[in-house]
Amino acid sequence: MSLSKQDYALLAQLDTNARQTYIQLGKKLRMNKDTVKYRMERLQKLGIIQGYYTELNTQLLGYTIYRVYIKLQNTKPSTRHSIFEWICNQKETFYVAEIIGHWDIAVLFWAKDITEAEQFWNNYKSLYVQHTQHSLLSIFTKLHIFPRKYLGSKPDVVRVEPKSIPSLDKIDYIILQELASNSRASFVDIALKLKTTAKRIVYRVRKMEKEHVILWYRAKLNYLKLQKHYFKVDMFLNDTTHLKSLYQFVFDNPNVIYINQTLGCSDFEFDVEIESFEELTSLLNKMSSLFPNTIRDYTYFQILKVHKIHYFPL
Repeated sequence: MSLSKQDYALLAQLDTNARQTYIQLGKKLRMNKDTVKYRMERLQKLGIIQGYYTELNTQLLGYTIYRVYIKLQNTKPSTRHSIFEWICNQKETFYVAEIIGHWDIAVLFWAKDITEAEQFWNNYKSLYVQHTQHSLLSIFTKLHIFPRKYLGSKPDVVRVEPKSIPSLDKIDYIILQELASNSRASFVDIALKLKTTAKRIVYRVRKMEKEHVILWYRAKLNYLKLQKHYFKVDMFLNDTTHLKSLYQFVFDNPNVIYINQTLGCSDFEFDVEIESFEELTSLLNKMSSLFPNTIRDYTYFQILKVHKIHYFPL
């Protein structure tokens, strides 16, 4: 579908700070607030903007991020639907995607300790082990989040890694839950729910931003409507001393949106929203050419549909 330069500029702003008001967006984009509002509503009706969410540093909330890839077997459409529905309904999961390639499902979930993680996985297996051919579990240690530079966003990065856990109370957690569901949620509405003032909510939010509990307010974008395809690449290396060079090469690519560091999976992995499979192949060939003695092998899969994004344990 045809989008104007103004549409892309608006999406770039909402990709990195979706809490901006119509007036703030209008000043940056040289539009009046009514035009901004109209364009946002239009992008929502077109299905390009599918909602708004907040990326939180859940490791500062005392959680470890686990990822499991699942390959299914002996499933009919109704069974697959039940599996996805069950996974999405679990409070521990915050990202659930349907994928094609070596795996069928990618799940990111939280646990405060290894016992909680094991319990989640045992609950899954008690229901669906007969439909699971094999799986792979890994632990996130760092997550590098990039803006979608192909929209025109400035190159920047947010690094998520364990730090000292801040002191948060019940009210803070309720605020985070509201913002996780809708990053544009009104502070006045949140204050009414908590029977307090909007000024106090703003103070708490600004404090959590400074403490890096709140990372980004983002629009949930339908990459397919933007004529992009979402691939994840896992690389296995002969030499890890060149990780910084790989990181820089990937960061300079406008289509890369995440770099993950994990235990129990590959040596270097990144997510990319790119125009075609041919473009992905070209990117991987270029990396292999530039780092011939570093990259031993790589695998990739395509994300077909994201079923859940919610950066807070329900």
